[in-house]
Amino acid sequence: MKKILEGPSRRVGSIFQEVDTNFIEVCNSILRIAFPECTLKGYAETEPAEPTLFDSYLVREDATLWETEVQKDQVLSWDGVEWLLIPFKITEINEALQFLYFDAERIAVTSIQGMDAVNVQSALEILTAALIGAGITIPSSGSGSASI
Repeated sequence: MKKILEGPSRRVGSIFQEVDTNFIEVCNSILRIAFPECTLKGYAETEPAEPTLFDSYLVREDATLWETEVQKDQVLSWDGVEWLLIPFKITEINEALQFLYFDAERIAVTSIQGMDAVNVQSALEILTAALIGAGITIPSSGSGSASI
């Protein structure tokens, strides 16, 4: 512990700041999928003196910010005249993207020769049936193994 405190290691505050920065970058990526014109600049704290068109800020908690009633996870965006709320919270946008992109029945697949799957879910079912038909036991997510 003494080496960590005296050595060239980073301070806890700088690590938390990096986590915040990375979180904002992830949220910006999510936001830009739904609203490509917007750029998430950071958390909504001190109102920027000269915001650029579509600069956006993530709200940390329910409050009144910049003359606007806001809730946690909402995004304030500058339209060139005033701050407007994006119609969906960042968590709602993320949830919609998760459902759209990661639902196995919604992901199209180009099947290999001899497989008639049209999406990832049907491909998994066909592959599982073939493996079990060949006598291969498929491990379950818990302990032991299970056949489907």
